[in-house]
Amino acid sequence: MVIPSKSKKIMCKCCKKIEVSPTTKSQLCRKCAAQKTARNPEWIAKNKAVPQKRAQNPQYKENCRKGYEIRNQNQKFTKMLTERNIAMAQDPIHLEKVTLAAQKRSAENEGWKTHNKEAMQKRVLDPKNLLQLVTAGRISGQKRLGTKISEEDSIKLSMAQQGIKDRSEWKGFITPLQTQIRDCDKMIEWRNAVFKRDNYKDHDSGCSPTHKNRLEAHHIVPFHKLLKKYNITTIEQALRCAPLWDPNNGKTMLHYSHVAYHNMWGKDYE
Repeated sequence: MVIPSKSKKIMCKCCKKIEVSPTTKSQLCRKCAAQKTARNPEWIAKNKAVPQKRAQNPQYKENCRKGYEIRNQNQKFTKMLTERNIAMAQDPIHLEKVTLAAQKRSAENEGWKTHNKEAMQKRVLDPKNLLQLVTAGRISGQKRLGTKISEEDSIKLSMAQQGIKDRSEWKGFITPLQTQIRDCDKMIEWRNAVFKRDNYKDHDSGCSPTHKNRLEAHHIVPFHKLLKKYNITTIEQALRCAPLWDPNNGKTMLHYSHVAYHNMWGKDYE
């Protein structure tokens, strides 16, 4: 039989409606091929013989009997449980026990909630505990959307960050110097210069970033050491310090590599 070339399109030889692959030997669609198989007497005889053989198998009969017994047992057990539950629901003594247990559980929960609320209020009064709670995300406008902490709590948090206990010594909301420098435009320019020099790939492995493993600029000489070395105490001094913005002091690293590096060597390793 000659098989047509792959470039030609052929129709089903039987129904003349559906296109079939030129490599199909029978040149029939699936529907017509199934109908042709179903009309084949050999195939019919073979399929009739299978159930007869299975019915004559003693192991098959035993498995069927066991399955039937298990189903009957399950049905009897379900029926027994249903009858018992109906009887218990109509028993006044049982209903009274259930009601008392529910009331007791409710009272215990209310007492526990009150105890937790009082304990939380005591912890919040201490500025250090408030800082821990905010860090853990329990009192945070960023981690719990739609929630805002009060101005009094914000002041306590600021005092804890500045290490101040007396309210009279508080100098107002002050952003830490390192945060100011890291968020400034010049730091963004320095980071982009490092990325561009390394062709936006990991400096050591040459791997490209992914959605979860982003690029980060790593300081070869640690950032805090530079601030200490050049005695930088204000943002203006930092902007004028040229070594702080030298791209040669940075290298591109993937986030996971960066974290692993500092976990292994710490933050003071050069």
